[in-house]
Amino acid sequence: MTNLVDGSAAGVVVELSAQLVDQLALVALGDARDGDGLVSDLDALVTTLHGAVPSFLGLRLTLVHSGLPVQVTSLLPGWTDGAAVTSLRLALAPVSRAFEAGGALVLWSGVPGSLVDLAADLGYVVARGGNDAGSPAVELDRHLPPSGITSGVEGLDELATVQRAAGLLISAGHDPVAAHETLRVGAADHGSSTYEWAVRLLDEHRAARRRPESAGRSRPGPEGGDDHDV
Repeated sequence: MTNLVDGSAAGVVVELSAQLVDQLALVALGDARDGDGLVSDLDALVTTLHGAVPSFLGLRLTLVHSGLPVQVTSLLPGWTDGAAVTSLRLALAPVSRAFEAGGALVLWSGVPGSLVDLAADLGYVVARGGNDAGSPAVELDRHLPPSGITSGVEGLDELATVQRAAGLLISAGHDPVAAHETLRVGAADHGSSTYEWAVRLLDEHRAARRRPESAGRSRPGPEGGDDHDV
């Protein structure tokens, strides 16, 4: 059977749904902090999607780690503002428990109705997996792209900064499992974002290392303040 709206074969769409969920599960288990790896994965996914949905134009994958979003956008050559007229958003938490809340895959197409079959099949495949996130896994036509959107990766620098700050806490004796939570608590206590607090901790650490008396420098405390000597 063929989707008369778009010309895509229904059987191909069903197969694509299962393949897409499997690939996303692998992303969840892999290193989501590797920008090059994510771009490579997304490029392959774009090729697959375009083969199954001829009017497919591009996608954006948002991964959340330690509360920080990393976005990878991949658009087909010739993309123009306004070309996308329909969208499909797949929440990632229902796909795999390895994904943090807020992660999503958004697909865009240039033909109205062309993503309806894929949305239905994705909803079925995700529901069959049993990872109930308490909200709709699939949404249609609620996430059209902003004007001026381009392909690329956003958020990796901020995430790397938070990772370095967590590493600083761990090296100073904090529990590795709780390091990111310690950062979040410290940020909340000081009315800042996790990223801003991480920048402050790293700046203070670098300043302490430059001081002659740095042998007795303090380390970040369990709530984000300075308390114990290293």
